[in-house]
Amino acid sequence: MSRFFGRTPLIHFYMPEAEAVSLVVEGHGEPLPMRRDGKGSWRVRLRRSLKELKGHAYYFKIHQNGEAFTVADPLAHRVTRHEDELKSFFTELNYRWRNHRFRTPPFRDIVIYETHLPALSRHSSSGVKHESHRGTYKGAMSPRILNHLQRLNVAVEFLPLHASDNLLGQDWGYFTTSFRAMRECYAIKENEVNQEVMAVIDAMHGRGIPVLLDVVFNHGGELWVKAWGEDVVYRKHDNGDFCHGSGCGPTVQTENPFIREMIIETLEHLVKSYRFDGFRFDLGALHDKQTMIEIDRRLPKRIYLIAEPWALGGTQWGKGDLAHEFAETRWAVWNDDFREPGKTFLMGGGDLHNRDRLMNAVRGNHIAHGGWAVRPQQCINYLSSHDGKTLADFVEGDKKRTFLGVLMVLTAQGVPMLSEGSELMYSK
Repeated sequence: MSRFFGRTPLIHFYMPEAEAVSLVVEGHGEPLPMRRDGKGSWRVRLRRSLKELKGHAYYFKIHQNGEAFTVADPLAHRVTRHEDELKSFFTELNYRWRNHRFRTPPFRDIVIYETHLPALSRHSSSGVKHESHRGTYKGAMSPRILNHLQRLNVAVEFLPLHASDNLLGQDWGYFTTSFRAMRECYAIKENEVNQEVMAVIDAMHGRGIPVLLDVVFNHGGELWVKAWGEDVVYRKHDNGDFCHGSGCGPTVQTENPFIREMIIETLEHLVKSYRFDGFRFDLGALHDKQTMIEIDRRLPKRIYLIAEPWALGGTQWGKGDLAHEFAETRWAVWNDDFREPGKTFLMGGGDLHNRDRLMNAVRGNHIAHGGWAVRPQQCINYLSSHDGKTLADFVEGDKKRTFLGVLMVLTAQGVPMLSEGSELMYSK
């Protein structure tokens, strides 16, 4: 991770157990010894400007317990995979923002539109003329796409855009390797990936469209593990086994004060540098309560905060906490108490229990009616998402039932969420 004084970068790296650390900049001579401060971090100031260093790979060489090993910067702003190795690169985060007047609307007034960024422009109907621009950050800024989203009057929620493992995370990107770096496979110019992400957000802000990001802090984090080790990054059961609450590998130990701080600083960075307007936390129930409360306390109040209130196991909180520990926070959660009875009703099924469950969800799942919410804005109501069938597929292409489903989502008490293409009868 770098800090800048004028044009001179100061590189620092947290490794409290190391005996010695040096910075290696490929193509720039001998390793540079780093000095240790009193807090476990190692630092070195570079003589070259960031502009000169841009595009050069760098890594840390660590001496510990009589052994030497290398690791890429776990907080680098650009990371790429070369065969089996992750490499960190120097890059600039400068960008000339055009739309400074954008202000996020109140949370109660938005309609969330969950979408996968490349999916916006992969089809020829997107208006993206150049084939090479389809499925890219550039393609997502097509005037036709922006016009459509603006007419819908939605807030766009992108699936993960962080650097990820394409084998494990596949196209959706749910296996993050580095939380500060952005995904290069959607960039026209890989060394400009950070600015291309900023340009998408800037363009959408110019149309009055808030932009949220799906973040995956509950598992993965390959570079964190390589730098700080499994015992620091991952949660363990009392018997010493790693917790596997996500079904995608060990669970991140958010209760570790250092890991908690890394998560919050990353979110602050995404807000300050990229101007994201909110976050949706994948399997958020795997994060400890204190981390959730600290995120709410430290991020600007205009930032939307949403979480999945479930996991496969090892959950740290649930929907019931919305009326207690989280009652005074801005946290909202995906509402399966609307989704499941809503889908049953939509297909003409159900019993009195299903009717009552849906009725309570439609009026906000309030604790006064046996629910778990103290205000409607804690409920994110939806019938379909990136997982599973689209709404049109679920109702087997029935336009009237699709319309009814969208109407249910939009009129229930809470914050509505539509999955991409619901308005177009999108089918997988």
